Amino acid sequence: MERGREYGGATGLRIGVLGESGAGTGVHGVSQSGRGGVFASTNMAQLQLVAAVNPKHALPSMGVFGDLYVKVTGGFEKGLIVKMYLCVVAGDGPPDDISLMWAPFQFGPAEQGGP
Repeated sequence: MERGREYGGATGLRIGVLGESGAGTGVHGVSQSGRGGVFASTNMAQLQLVAAVNPKHALPSMGVFGDLYVKVTGGFEKGLIVKMYLCVVAGDGPPDDISLMWAPFQFGPAEQGGP
């Protein structure tokens, strides 16, 4: 087993596990009696979700309970609007499935980062 393989060429980016897929899940963690994944960092965010920027549709047309979705709309001149959603009712997409439901997270005011 290779550990700490370098990805990203000259950047020297070190990644412990990398998963890529053209159509399916990139990384999948499963456990019978523990957590499927644990993400920890002392000085950086523990997890990064890459937002959909100005998506064509308001929300995804398919989802599985527990899916997270982050989108950014607007622009720098009008101001960016960031929203995060949790899939609370799964659905396969239109036109037959009208059950899919996304619940928005409710956040407080933004806070300054740093020391």
